[in-house]
Amino acid sequence: MKDTDYSWVFTLPLDVVWKHQMGERYCTWPRLVALTFVMYFAIMMMTIFFISSPTLLSPKTPKFIGVIVELIGFYGLPLLMWIFGAKNMAEIGQRKKAGIQVHSYCMGTPRFLPDKETVHRLVIPAGSILAGAVFFPFLAPIGAYIAFMGLCQFLMYSGIRTQNRTRKIDEEDRKMAREWKMAERMGVRDRPESVVQIAEPRHHHSAAEEAAFYDRWKNVLQRQPPPGRN
Repeated sequence: MKDTDYSWVFTLPLDVVWKHQMGERYCTWPRLVALTFVMYFAIMMMTIFFISSPTLLSPKTPKFIGVIVELIGFYGLPLLMWIFGAKNMAEIGQRKKAGIQVHSYCMGTPRFLPDKETVHRLVIPAGSILAGAVFFPFLAPIGAYIAFMGLCQFLMYSGIRTQNRTRKIDEEDRKMAREWKMAERMGVRDRPESVVQIAEPRHHHSAAEEAAFYDRWKNVLQRQPPPGRN
């Protein structure tokens, strides 16, 4: 992930909860501070957007439950982000003291799940979207925002997977180009074996066709040359 890629704005708040062992340039104190303001601004916009129906709770629901839900929604999510974000920052500090180096933009490894591509690309985003869907009836703006961040997680990691695949193909192309140039410098006329792909024949001849072909050319080779020619 490049420094100019700002998709972390919509993924880091959930990433710090789902993951740990992040890079020192992906999870930072300035980003946590900035994300707190971004989160409240987004929630305010979502609240205005859902002003006609901020909650899907029944009117008979006790008022104190609505107050608790609002407190959890407006303060719980930022608090979770800061708690787990601080834990990631502590891990980064410990690694620095121990002299352990990781990629500075590492987006972390799952806390409770296996570190596999499917988990990063599907399971974690699906869990985030599900969490947003569960919270949506209680406080629609918060639930919608969490689900939106989960969708951003899916899009971001799908994009990273495509970039990695493209990078591997580019590396293979550059390797083959180097082999071609090296072969030309060494005066090798044949192509390097590693860059030549043997294609399967498109048409397989039957035994009868091969025998007829052999007999036809056998007669041609055995034919006597015309008089006056050696």
